[in-house]
Amino acid sequence: MEITSGEKWKTLLKATSFFSPFDDAELDEFLKFGEGRKYRMHEYVIREKDPSSRLYIILRGRVSIVKDSAMQNKTQIGTLEAGYVIGEIATLLKEKRTATIIASEETFMFTLESALIENMSQKAQTKFYKQLAIYLAKKLKAISLTTAQQTIWLSDWYKEHDRGF
Repeated sequence: MEITSGEKWKTLLKATSFFSPFDDAELDEFLKFGEGRKYRMHEYVIREKDPSSRLYIILRGRVSIVKDSAMQNKTQIGTLEAGYVIGEIATLLKEKRTATIIASEETFMFTLESALIENMSQKAQTKFYKQLAIYLAKKLKAISLTTAQQTIWLSDWYKEHDRGF
């Protein structure tokens, strides 16, 4: 499906949990200040260590998260699909990108320059930052649970394999 009109982009925005609380007027505001972008398979979206203040929300498709290693190799560390926010760390902290993002298939994203958020209505800004806070809280919870599970597994493993070393 080729996406060219604002209405089609609005439909994609509405389909994500991030934008579902926004009404049509607010979505129109986002489309005025941000933009929808289509990425081809294997196309770079973000490059690690690049400066940027733009964040992305995957509307449809899938991307790979790639980290540079010490040996100049690239290692895929994960994949993300529709609904995920990308670039929030660099955008909020005004830091360089922490990973490379590459489209794993044809991918549609909504992208927004952080400085342009301030030009939006107070209502849209408040909702946007609330949605971003909810997203980050869920992400932190998932990381915390994963870390706790790994800690328990390691603790159990050491108990089973302790040979008095």
